[in-house]
Amino acid sequence: MAFCKLCNKENKLVDSHIFPEFMYTPMYDENHQFKILTTESSDITKESRKGIYEKLFCKKCDNEIIGKYEDHAAKVMFGDGKKEIEIKKTKIGLLIRGIDYTLFKLFQISLLWRASISSRPEIKRISLGPHAEKMRKMLFTEDPGEVYEYGVVIYLFPQSSKNMKDLIVSPELSEKRVDGNRIYRAIFNGLFWTYFISNHTQNYTFKEHFLSKEGALPIINSGEFGERYIFQLAKDLLKKT
Repeated sequence: MAFCKLCNKENKLVDSHIFPEFMYTPMYDENHQFKILTTESSDITKESRKGIYEKLFCKKCDNEIIGKYEDHAAKVMFGDGKKEIEIKKTKIGLLIRGIDYTLFKLFQISLLWRASISSRPEIKRISLGPHAEKMRKMLFTEDPGEVYEYGVVIYLFPQSSKNMKDLIVSPELSEKRVDGNRIYRAIFNGLFWTYFISNHTQNYTFKEHFLSKEGALPIINSGEFGERYIFQLAKDLLKKT
């Protein structure tokens, strides 16, 4: 018995994925395994069959709360055959419509929050400070907050995204701030996710790039900046190996 990280109640904990298993699907080889880069210099890579997980939540929180967010996100990111999700090209990239604001916004928040509470060596150590408890309450009470609260801007890489669907880079704190906001950046399924974490994100200049309450999510073409970032990331990973 231990305390569930989401409901804060003592209960039997289950194996909970830090990032949902469906995000690892493109990474599996013919043996349903993939290689992961760890933060330990003595153990650069190892095999995994079920993604990265640890005992964090009770069964109810894992299945009924986190699972609900993940189920909707899987439909948004990989489709469900019902054509409820519409994707169209725009001048700045792509626009996805038909998203449930509450479910997908809380899914976005859950990825960063889960990374912050994980003790797995494959996940970068990050500290969200008082924002971690606020996120926990939002997730547990199914409250997505305002559009600008923990908003996420998602970028695609014009040349590299198609070749990076099997790449996941766990969230890390950026050295630079944007409009005074702290930024956490991650790569999930070939897309660059930037989290705005502060108490004044309503001052961000381009709030229209966040998921809207109407269920519209812009995916921004990162241009040359994005390609330079990926090039530097590849160099950093090569140095570790």
